[in-house]
Amino acid sequence: MKKILGIDIETYSPVPLPKTGVYRYVDTDEFEILLFSYAYDDGPVHTVDMACGERLPDSVLADLENPDVIKVAYNAQFERVCLSKYLGHWLDPQQWRCTAVMAALASRISMAASSRTTTPTLEAERNGATPGIIGPAGTTGLKSRQKRGQTCSMPHLVRGCARRCRNTCRPPGIGLNEDWED
Repeated sequence: MKKILGIDIETYSPVPLPKTGVYRYVDTDEFEILLFSYAYDDGPVHTVDMACGERLPDSVLADLENPDVIKVAYNAQFERVCLSKYLGHWLDPQQWRCTAVMAALASRISMAASSRTTTPTLEAERNGATPGIIGPAGTTGLKSRQKRGQTCSMPHLVRGCARRCRNTCRPPGIGLNEDWED
């Protein structure tokens, strides 16, 4: 049975994601990953505050490349492209599973309806919010470099990222390994 690594990230770029797409969004020197939440299988969620200088554990960095670890995220392409930019090389898309796609297929609803019901971040960005961390009730925070460096003094944002990781990496009703093995 393969190990599952659930991932949720919060990012910043001055490039408007909804207008340009993920590849242009990350293709700027100002792009950065602010928060990185992760959980293995049914284990606890850990959040790394990269904006405050925390670093990803070596084991997580190794597992991002490990073909024996299934990487799972809501809108996995976004996470994979952002992490590829961070690492400086492309991560293999065959090792990723997208819970947004699985949710849409499982409940036979459109991707738009799926994201509206489960991810306020995407909905807020779709409605013109500034890229960055989406705070409570879909409000955008951390718009300037000065504010982006203060996530360690905003524990509600860190908790929100961890909660989304927990909620989006393991959608109810979808088995982990039996549905995601090759």
